Amino acid sequence: MEWRPTECLSQKIFATHRHALLILNSPITDLATFESLWCHANYTICADGGANRLYDSFGPVHEDSPHQDFLPDTICGDLDSIRPEVEAHYDELSVPIEHDRNQESTDMEKCFRTINKWRARHPIVNGSTFDVNVIGSLGGRVDQGFSLIHHLYRASSDPHFFSGNILLFSEESISFILQKGINTIHTPLSEGFLTENVGIIPIGGPAVISTQGLEWDVTDWKTEFGGQISTSNHIKRDVIVIHTTERVLFTVERAKDEAGQERFLRDITNQ
Repeated sequence: MEWRPTECLSQKIFATHRHALLILNSPITDLATFESLWCHANYTICADGGANRLYDSFGPVHEDSPHQDFLPDTICGDLDSIRPEVEAHYDELSVPIEHDRNQESTDMEKCFRTINKWRARHPIVNGSTFDVNVIGSLGGRVDQGFSLIHHLYRASSDPHFFSGNILLFSEESISFILQKGINTIHTPLSEGFLTENVGIIPIGGPAVISTQGLEWDVTDWKTEFGGQISTSNHIKRDVIVIHTTERVLFTVERAKDEAGQERFLRDITNQ
């Protein structure tokens, strides 16, 4: 398995590598990163209250708005969180709003079903590598944070949930589930998107891992909760390789892009 966690943070568009962007009900604090993820997305979807976050960050969309591009393709969920004025605004702009009353599934699950349906209707996307970038929070309620990780873990083994890679962009990190076997992760620190700090977390049970390209590489090293886990390790190569006997969570810290944030705010102000 090959991973390129920063490809949607660069200015290059990968025509053969397509993405959806899922916006959860979490504050959008890094506008420059959000813009990059949005620009790389072939499909954008807000999970219920995620529409509030989009609206609050960029304001209402109208003919003279500097934010006309930030109009989602779909809003989906049980609609218990979206504010009435936000729902009315996007409805007036003909954004499809899917009301799924099923209380046995989360809004994130509902959105992935919608993404799968959209993907099936678009053969060009369906026949290519297709990933989902998720904007969510790990800095709020602990149960909601664990729910996010649970969905990443479930999707990594259930093709009916989603077939493709899912990357979670939280306040300070990019996180994803490594598959059993060899995982090659492109981590060029020179691009300025990542720091050196990484962790490998055995969230599904004990695993045995071997690594190449970290400051503290290990070979046939057992990791489990209640035993040893790998946190605060450091990237030392542009490409790192991790072999694991079980699925594990990989997380890498994002670098602060204060210049990009200032540039984004200046650009939208001048529009």
